[in-house]
Amino acid sequence: MKNKRTWINNDDPTLGSTIFGVISLVGIVAFFVWLGIT
Repeated sequence: MKNKRTWINNDDPTLGSTIFGVISLVGIVAFFVWLGIT
């Protein structure tokens, strides 16, 4: 599990989790918007 976050920031896993969470949230919103468009 730890290896997944290594590429973001090895020294600050909390920052990595936050960035991953934001990207996930944006991705989910974009997915629903795309569903609404098509």
